[in-house]
Amino acid sequence: MKTSHERPTRLVVPIRRYEQVVVVADQSAARVVAIAGPRIAIVERGVPRWVVFQCPCGCQELVTINLDKRAGPHWRITQKRDWITLIPSVWRESGCRSHFILWRNRVWMMRGRRLERDNDELPKGVDAELLTEWNRGQSRRR
Repeated sequence: MKTSHERPTRLVVPIRRYEQVVVVADQSAARVVAIAGPRIAIVERGVPRWVVFQCPCGCQELVTINLDKRAGPHWRITQKRDWITLIPSVWRESGCRSHFILWRNRVWMMRGRRLERDNDELPKGVDAELLTEWNRGQSRRR
């Protein structure tokens, strides 16, 4: 039996890892790819325009991220053959309202002002802007 002075056990939010990055020609094809499983679809028409993937929180909604600066607020993408990084973090303003960092196909969830990961540490080599955002969240935690 727990007494009132015991701290509750912290639940660790699992890190989601997207297994594959698939380049497609349009958003319709991107939705098909993203619905099929833990994959990221990049819509490319000359240059990357959109990224589509299932929300990492598990709500099953598709997240569509604009990469085209001509179309309004946009994210920057770092892309290698097998992985992507999005800058800045993604903060969904509707639905589940998840806030997360997507770095090299891995997700670090931010819950409100609390970052949750098994060891609360980003890997070495993370982009400087994401690291700044991470550190800002860490200082809010204290």
